[in-house]
Amino acid sequence: MYYIKLIFIIVAVILSIVTTKHMVHVHGAKAAGHSKGEVLHDYIFNFLAVLLSWGAFYYLIFFRLGNHLDITDIIIIFISFVGITGYLPHIIINKGFKP
Repeated sequence: MYYIKLIFIIVAVILSIVTTKHMVHVHGAKAAGHSKGEVLHDYIFNFLAVLLSWGAFYYLIFFRLGNHLDITDIIIIFISFVGITGYLPHIIINKGFKP
């Protein structure tokens, strides 16, 4: 089981990097008018959001699967899905917290 968890973590980090690179371009951080600091902030913010979502998915698979799932698990599934697809930062900034 240790190796499965280790492989999951390695894959999660690699896919977080790939998703971050893709989503920064999708959300327009590379557009004209953004400073290097703003672009770096977008990369870091996207990476941490995607990695957090993989962490939530890890929790669901290795700790909650097989147990009785409740409403908090449904919320974690939603956050995990939105984050893994790369849209968690977009939702946080545009729909929730305003900087």
